[in-house]
Amino acid sequence: MRDSNFVAVLGASGSGKSSVVRAGLLFQLQLGQRLSGSQQWSQFIFRPGDKPLQNLAKVFLPSGVPDLVRADYFRKAQDLINTGAIGLTQLITAFETTRVILVIDQFEECFTLCRDDVERQQFFECLLGAVDRLDSKLCLVLTLRADFFGKCLQFAELAKKIEDNLVTVKPMNRQELAQAIVEPAKQVGLEIEAELVTQMLLDVEHSPGRLPLLQYTLTELWKQRTVNWLTLATYNALGGVRGTLQQRAEEVYASLTPDEQETTRRIFLELTQLGDGTEDTRRQALKRDLITANQPEERVDRVILRLSAERLIVTSELVERSANAAGRVEVIDVAHEALIRYWSRLRQWIEDNRIALKQKRTIEEAAEVWLEQGKPPELAYLLQGSKLVEAENFIQLQANTLPLSKLAEEWIRASQTERDRLQKKERDRKRWSVGTAIGISLSLTIGAIAFADQQQQAKEDLEVALFSNNTNQALEALPRVLQQAHDYRKQVDRLKSSHKNSHDTAAAIAYYNQHKSELDKAFAYYRNILRVAGRLRLQVNNDRTALQTIDRTLKESENSLTTLILTYRIPQLKQDLQSSKPTIGQFLFDQKNRTDFEDQYTPGALRTTYEILMRGSGLGGDLNNDGLIRDQQEANQFPCEVLKAIEALWREATDRRCGWYGPTSIQEDLGCKQLDREFSTLTRSIFDFPTEYVDRRLTQCGIHSKRPL
Repeated sequence: MRDSNFVAVLGASGSGKSSVVRAGLLFQLQLGQRLSGSQQWSQFIFRPGDKPLQNLAKVFLPSGVPDLVRADYFRKAQDLINTGAIGLTQLITAFETTRVILVIDQFEECFTLCRDDVERQQFFECLLGAVDRLDSKLCLVLTLRADFFGKCLQFAELAKKIEDNLVTVKPMNRQELAQAIVEPAKQVGLEIEAELVTQMLLDVEHSPGRLPLLQYTLTELWKQRTVNWLTLATYNALGGVRGTLQQRAEEVYASLTPDEQETTRRIFLELTQLGDGTEDTRRQALKRDLITANQPEERVDRVILRLSAERLIVTSELVERSANAAGRVEVIDVAHEALIRYWSRLRQWIEDNRIALKQKRTIEEAAEVWLEQGKPPELAYLLQGSKLVEAENFIQLQANTLPLSKLAEEWIRASQTERDRLQKKERDRKRWSVGTAIGISLSLTIGAIAFADQQQQAKEDLEVALFSNNTNQALEALPRVLQQAHDYRKQVDRLKSSHKNSHDTAAAIAYYNQHKSELDKAFAYYRNILRVAGRLRLQVNNDRTALQTIDRTLKESENSLTTLILTYRIPQLKQDLQSSKPTIGQFLFDQKNRTDFEDQYTPGALRTTYEILMRGSGLGGDLNNDGLIRDQQEANQFPCEVLKAIEALWREATDRRCGWYGPTSIQEDLGCKQLDREFSTLTRSIFDFPTEYVDRRLTQCGIHSKRPL
């Protein structure tokens, strides 16, 4: 800090990064013995959370003033922060001290909790710009888990700052761990049996995140000490390092009523941030978001009070400013991240609900965006089509186990209201246009699939499969729904066999363009069956008969969808790539705000490939409608035969230079110049980041070579 105004403290999870900064660096600065005058410097510390710009503004709020005054300060600070580095520079310059130390603890939350790519970029630019402008006036210190440094590499300026100003916290060796156990005890006149120290060192020798485990265990030993002794007998009675934490959590859980246990499960799931290729971590939750019809406030308060008293969770408050007033909201956080890693019951809860939790978080994050936009009622801001069906399906299945936040439920209701209004308007229009022509059937939309009124049984079967939280009912309906999908396909898949057998590209393209609406509905029919069957497969566990039915349905549906795509959509890609002058198309770099993501390409093979894989006129892999493949469920929407067919066409058209992989990377191929995007692979050009789930799907399909096939 003598020579730099930026310090990055990196280390493994549980290695003591935060302790080094809080109890080491900041404490020494307050003493003023190492750096002259440092005891007079201003110090601020915060975590980025899901809204890093907002939390940066909050860190400068004065304490000990009325809530309304704090809210006014917050508004002014936020206005300055929103202007970027210039605004942060003004805030820092206002302090009379010679230096301001700004510590960002758990910097990895910029990636684990903040889902807004634009806000994340603005946050980084704001910080780095202020550091450059203020020279020694501002010193920025951040702590970062080492496994997240790779994500920082996507931001060149940030990565260089970290590399040039890196302080690594290495795991303690055996001697250092022994000192960490013994020396603090000596300072308060407490003695520890030598056998206890030896056993604790053996028990944590190969444990990741061992410092939090030691901290919790020593605290429990101190609570149950005999006079001024910490003994091996007490340690063994507690269950050792891992057992101490788990045993305490289990004892508290067992003492609760069944209703309180369910509330406890809900609380800890809400306090867990699911890892994306990394370990699961902690997250904060607002108490108000834990309150639902099935989880009344009185019970939530009672459980929070108990868990807090047992030091399994911690509570705090923050000031929230609304349009008309300011108020305090209660924030809940897990007391020890080691709970997430070592409490076996919580680990099982997480694994049992991982997919549903991801879907819940996706819906709730989208609802937060709707709130920030002012809750507009227009269709463009609401859930539509299959996305609304999936949200409704989630409520049906998870209403009692993983209820959505009140805001998310409000967003879904607004979407349903607008959908119903538009459907009624369309029905009225059709009634007016056909008069009393009884023989003309009206179409009824269920999700993304249209059914005629006379197909009532088909509609009812699909409703059962999609919405029923009764697994047996859904299983019974599944074969009927599959047969109905086959029947519908027979009605619309009528390209002459002679054209199919001769691979008449022009005829297939013409037929698809003429019957696009009907064929897209057939695609959607099979896509929905695949989603339902995939969901049911997770629910039936070891029921062999049910698994056979589901696997047969999955295979038939995927084969049917694959055949339709190869027959009616791949021909357009062939035409784009195999003409005398292939029409590749270009990637447009200024399309960030589009929601019709195919418009990020000019017409040509790139756009066609994207439409086939990601949109409703094909496989519809983009379930979240965000232009990305964010989880394995989305990646598994791609049948292997379609991925292989696309690979073969691109390799053939580019002299085998361009495909899903480059010679050494899934993201870069210096030999592939046709894609016009920094020598990217086809994977990068279509899916962008992250590519890990697509990579895994390609490997499952046998397309795993990093060399041109």
